[in-house]
Amino acid sequence: MSVYPETSIIVNNPLPFRARMKGALLAAVAVTLAAAAYPAYADDYAASLQDVIDIWTDLRNDYLAESFFGESYTTPEMAAVETVNGAIGLYESTRANPQVQVTQRGTFVQHPINPYGTTVVAFDVINSMHTSEEVYPFVIDAGTLKVLAEGAFPGTVGLSAVFLDDADRPAEEILKDLQESEGTWVSYIFNNPSTSRYDVKHTYLSLYDGYIFGSGYYESPDQRALEGLETMVRMYDADGTGSFAAIPADYGVSFVLEAGTLEAMAHTNPDISGSAISDALATTWSLESLSDILARHGSLWVSYPSAEQQPGSEYVRANLRLHDGHVFGSGYGITPETRIQSLTHEAIQLYEMEGEDSYPIITSMKGTLQLVLEPGDNIVLAFAGRPNLVGQTIGTGILDQDPQALGLSDTPGQWTDNVFIDPLATSAAELRRSSWLVLHDGHIFAAGRVYSPEAASIEAVDAAIALYKTHGEEAFDRITWQSVRPEIIYPFAHVAQTWELVAHAAVPERVGVCCAAPIAASNDLDAARQALEQNPGIWLEYTFYNPISDRYEYKRAWFSTYDGYTFAAGYYYGNFDQMERTIQEAIDLYVTQGKDAAFASINAMRATGVNYPLILDRETLEIVAHGHNPNLVGTSILDRVAGASDLASKIEADLRSDGDTTVGNYAVLNLATRSYTTQTALLQLHDGYIFWIGQPFVVYTR
Repeated sequence: MSVYPETSIIVNNPLPFRARMKGALLAAVAVTLAAAAYPAYADDYAASLQDVIDIWTDLRNDYLAESFFGESYTTPEMAAVETVNGAIGLYESTRANPQVQVTQRGTFVQHPINPYGTTVVAFDVINSMHTSEEVYPFVIDAGTLKVLAEGAFPGTVGLSAVFLDDADRPAEEILKDLQESEGTWVSYIFNNPSTSRYDVKHTYLSLYDGYIFGSGYYESPDQRALEGLETMVRMYDADGTGSFAAIPADYGVSFVLEAGTLEAMAHTNPDISGSAISDALATTWSLESLSDILARHGSLWVSYPSAEQQPGSEYVRANLRLHDGHVFGSGYGITPETRIQSLTHEAIQLYEMEGEDSYPIITSMKGTLQLVLEPGDNIVLAFAGRPNLVGQTIGTGILDQDPQALGLSDTPGQWTDNVFIDPLATSAAELRRSSWLVLHDGHIFAAGRVYSPEAASIEAVDAAIALYKTHGEEAFDRITWQSVRPEIIYPFAHVAQTWELVAHAAVPERVGVCCAAPIAASNDLDAARQALEQNPGIWLEYTFYNPISDRYEYKRAWFSTYDGYTFAAGYYYGNFDQMERTIQEAIDLYVTQGKDAAFASINAMRATGVNYPLILDRETLEIVAHGHNPNLVGTSILDRVAGASDLASKIEADLRSDGDTTVGNYAVLNLATRSYTTQTALLQLHDGYIFWIGQPFVVYTR
């Protein structure tokens, strides 16, 4: 029985991959085990272990690119199959050897035990890979369906392989196929470590010695959309407009628009017609500009709000192609977060098509947070909806590091989450901005969305409870599986009475740990339990470790108890209450001591922290007191910060009477590093003076 999809493949090396893998690995493993037998040779062991992984990676990558009549092409199916065979070969050659500790793994990960009563060295090797490649091995216990080894996400060892329950056929059928064949293919949705996106994964599984060895590859939804587009164009060329009645409906979204008006002529959903698609496109694009680009380049990728709002498909990403007076489109539903990635890559696409002429097009976009920056000086090249910022040097709070420090040079992109205060607000209300950054051709392309952390926390808790209602206690593993791609706001769950964690979507190693101590440091646990029994949910604030920023921070979390378990999610935040208190303290000082004494006291502070007051003359915007650097007294704030013109406009519009407040963002130059740091300012007018308190943006990457 063939384990490959029906395709013809010619391989340069006639020696079977498994034989090549086994021979190469045996030599390296022999050295590895010899070094591991003696603690004094721990460094030699670590180096030898890395040699094993490198050999594995090199052999697998060699198999990914084979010559076919002089052309290079990828064979992900073969790569998956041979990765499984290689893992089985490694297991077979090492299963009887003694335990080997792998220091790179988390301390909470348990060593899996094989039927011979010894630790499985092969599983240690797999768990130590920590790869970001798409094709990697994993191992599941066939009896319990628990994960024993995971090449990309070792923190999931010990969890149930819940993805098999969500596969294209029931788990029982998959197990039956495994028992009756050398291997079987399954498909399911899973996190792609190379793209930070959930995609369809096609996985090859093989049952060996009581273990299920697996490896797979990810299907590109873009490629499938392009294939659908090709089919539509071929059908049209064969049958003309008569083909519109048979528009493909087996995958995603397909449609045909009239090129002049962009009116829908056909759609996979027959209820969608007329201007539905053009109206959706117009929420972002100038339709005239869109038509011009199609006329010049023939095709492009776009994203727009879906006419069929469903969870997970709130937007559509589609490729448009101009052909014979019609615009053919094919795409698929995406989440709001995936839409951010799409918008970033759409800006890159425009840059590839139009060069620097793309900047005005990007700036003309509506309803999006698309941005193009020149790194280093943070010069704005394009900013959707903010033409006044083009050409300015701004501190971003995201890009105060160079691209290398951010890791952009080594990845397809980087997620960042910013804590900030809405510059249009009149109170210190915290919001978040989630952004996807890509370094391309020396420029940083970014797109983002703004959301409420409170609403997102409650939604995460509601979703976790819904999982529990559907899957029972199996939901705890499903929640913990979310740690393969941790979010800034993540759910966790604990036993209501004991506070013992049963699920954690960011740090799986905390499962089984009591989480009461950090919460009890700032809250009365008995009062919290009682409040949870009497209310659908409560907010608790405490200091806790942030796994994204790798530091302890203030956290505000929403807790809700259901069926004996408490589900929670929250967000880490800047101390904006402190900003308001600092301003009030400065005003109280002014009222009680008088102007001159208050200014002298503030100038004498020479504060070294992040929260200190400065005071401006309302009419001249000159600094009259500065709690950090009194040498700046007498200078204009407009000369001290970048983005000051926006602040000046807000001051003019918002600060007219005593007690008026406003907030704004600006950037200050760090003379030591010659880089800009973004700050958020809270300003209040009192007796003709502006009392000002600033605080750095809080930025996380994930």
